[in-house]
Amino acid sequence: MDLWKIPLSIFISIALVGLTGCSNGQDSRPSGVLDLRQYGARIQAWSDPVVSYNQIAFLSNQYLLVTLNQRNFTQSVELSKTDLPPSLLLLYDVSQNAVVSSTKIQVEKESLSIQPLANTQFLLWNRSGFRVCGADLACGKPILVESDGPILVSPGGTSFVVGGYGENQTVVASSSLMKTGRYSSKDSPLVPGDGAILLRREPEQELILKRDNMPEKQLPFIEGSGSMGYLLSSRFLNETTIGISEADESLLVADVEGRPLYRINVYPWYRGTALLTTALGKRFGVRDSTYTPWNSFIHFYDFNRPHNVERVRIYEVETARELFELHWDPRPYNNRLALPALSPDGHHLALIRHGSLELYDIP
Repeated sequence: MDLWKIPLSIFISIALVGLTGCSNGQDSRPSGVLDLRQYGARIQAWSDPVVSYNQIAFLSNQYLLVTLNQRNFTQSVELSKTDLPPSLLLLYDVSQNAVVSSTKIQVEKESLSIQPLANTQFLLWNRSGFRVCGADLACGKPILVESDGPILVSPGGTSFVVGGYGENQTVVASSSLMKTGRYSSKDSPLVPGDGAILLRREPEQELILKRDNMPEKQLPFIEGSGSMGYLLSSRFLNETTIGISEADESLLVADVEGRPLYRINVYPWYRGTALLTTALGKRFGVRDSTYTPWNSFIHFYDFNRPHNVERVRIYEVETARELFELHWDPRPYNNRLALPALSPDGHHLALIRHGSLELYDIP
């Protein structure tokens, strides 16, 4: 079809829809902003050889850990697994809106290579293994675990799982660092909860709940869609509630007894939809991405272009009441965006946008 034959009124309608989709949509001004470019953060074009594995994680309601973890692909042959060059860790004090300490340390060039634990600690993955670190940014000796990364942590930080991507996974108690379970690839992928784990059993894709000292329970759901490849996109929201990626554009929230509670519409999971959890378990977030109608219309042939809509919504677990929404055009960004983070009480949201760390207060 020749574009010049399309009536002008249709072009105007499409343009207006595109402009509406591209509007910033910011619901509130950030309470704190930190330009990460002064610390070396790169925000180049989609085709830039720098790949970002940047991460942010609340260690407490006061302290936020920012990890600038970037890799420059400049050689024709590169190591598939590496923790070089060293990453920069920044400890940000929310009450002061300032960086209070920093250090450089080797961190695996992968997503989910740093995750928060309970008691203002965090778990770090590099080529030496897994190490527990504190708010002073000092890390202990590597933990002896047979699995490789990535790291998944329960909402309360009391347990974590290492391994995945089709390989064995190991469950570890955060307080004692004792291994509490090891699961083969047929019983994985799995995600940890506080006192439970959720696993998907192949080939039927059954979701199985295993709670401490109780027989396993098959839930009447399957993970029908996901955005994390060999890892589950479903997550525990607290000890009694699970968020399940049941379909491309649907999030199911159910209790651990298998009763559906409510559903939330999301942008397609395969475009990077992810759940944000809190230690207190009363709130959770949804991060998703898509294209505006206008962008989809004029770039229908390009399946590898960057998303031009990024959205974060915060909900109350018990009632499904939406507490906060923010959406924006994230471009330019280089290959991947850092996942936003919620504070343990769910009253602070942190995200990286256009090279800056932004903090939002959620009443």
